[in-house]
Amino acid sequence: MNEQDDQSRFEAVYRRTHEQILGYAVRRCSSPEDAADVVAETYVIAWRRIAELPDGEAGRLWLYGVARRVLANHRRGERRRLTRHTELTDEIEHLYAATSHQNEHQSEHDGVDEAMSMLSDADRELLALALWEELDPGEIAQVLDCSRNAARIRLHRARKRFAKALEPAPARRRLMPSPRRALLGLAVAAALAGAVVVGPSLFGASEQVYASQAVTIDRVGDEYAFYFTEGDPDPAELKKAFHKVGLDNLTVTLIPVSPRQPGSVFGFEKSDPDAKATFTGDSCPERVDDCITAFSVTADIEGPAEVRLGRPAKPGEKYAYPADASWPGEALAGVNLQGRSAAEAAGVVREHHLKVSYALDWPLRNGDKGWRVEEDVPASRIDPGWQVATADTYNDGVIVLHVVPGPSATPPPGF
Repeated sequence: MNEQDDQSRFEAVYRRTHEQILGYAVRRCSSPEDAADVVAETYVIAWRRIAELPDGEAGRLWLYGVARRVLANHRRGERRRLTRHTELTDEIEHLYAATSHQNEHQSEHDGVDEAMSMLSDADRELLALALWEELDPGEIAQVLDCSRNAARIRLHRARKRFAKALEPAPARRRLMPSPRRALLGLAVAAALAGAVVVGPSLFGASEQVYASQAVTIDRVGDEYAFYFTEGDPDPAELKKAFHKVGLDNLTVTLIPVSPRQPGSVFGFEKSDPDAKATFTGDSCPERVDDCITAFSVTADIEGPAEVRLGRPAKPGEKYAYPADASWPGEALAGVNLQGRSAAEAAGVVREHHLKVSYALDWPLRNGDKGWRVEEDVPASRIDPGWQVATADTYNDGVIVLHVVPGPSATPPPGF
């Protein structure tokens, strides 16, 4: 296909999808200028990637996906803004003017607004795609780049969480007033009640208060949400970010762990008894492109506090926390050594051209359940017939075999 054919195809796609992409941006941006930027950049990307643009209905879903990523980058402030077209800005300003009168009369819907404030950005986006864009789970899956079943389950859970948030609760404090969020909430409430939702509305997510190459910070109700896009950020940059939101006493350490287990490595030490922190890395790519890990913490935390947060190790980087060596992608992927003798397990490890080290898992005394681990045990103390409990890796070419001592073994002092 030559350039003239590409241009004709692009113009046809633009005419067919412009209003829908425009509505998508308007409902998610706080100003007509921002919406104009999102729409313009979306179609610039579509032109540059015209060969990848699907035909028909799939093309519209593809553009939604592009607009979603552009919007995420726009909020982070990392993408250069394109020159706004006067005609597009005027058109969007007209749309905002048409809805502003309606927004003045939304005060009676504070309960819906509050319920929406309790949802995550990911839940609100799912509800918006289903109700504003009128996409079914299969189409939502294409926009979010996930399976149809995953989209269906996420949407079902988002609706359930919204319905639960609508339930009356005594003395529940309103968090983030937003007419755009309230209008989406009204649409969802109407859908849950079986009503028909008519007309465009606006949309507001949590408030972004800081963005850099390494970290993005949102204010979400009574918490700050931190999204990291670099695994080894400059400490000075983090200090600047924390100072920006008044958390000068907060320190964060990102720990390289197996890409299969970042969520399982999370620690929070603090002097403020009311302070809370939560790992949120499982859904962070839905908020920030290239996000590798995330957490949220109480906004008004007092005194020193430290968060230790797992992040996916880079290829070849040693883990700071052990991982199961049999996990997919690890050194002994698919190889189960549990229950084998120490001698047999060591042979299997060496067949994979890996080194062996040992740890002894001593059962706790006095009838307590569990065990205490003795690390760096020399091979001379390992009976070849003792059984292996687990095999760990630190991604350094060494497999740590955790061996259960035999009943006649004598534990060292302290064990």
